[in-house]
Amino acid sequence: MHTALDDVVARLPVWVEVVVTDGVRDRAAVGSSRAAAFATATPEWVLGYLVRELGQHLGQLEITRDVVASGL
Repeated sequence: MHTALDDVVARLPVWVEVVVTDGVRDRAAVGSSRAAAFATATPEWVLGYLVRELGQHLGQLEITRDVVASGL
């Protein structure tokens, strides 16, 4: 799991650079519950969404870790 998280951390600055300089590359992206929002998203919205999702999933991973470590 740490390898996947490390990979995201390493790639994040590149993603930020792309969205700030190039804007949203693929407005037809699929596979997200927010696909409709991506069609008109601003770079600021994308970055906010990314931070929110990363924070949410990190929290889920931390809860899972705590449950596994506790032996429940």
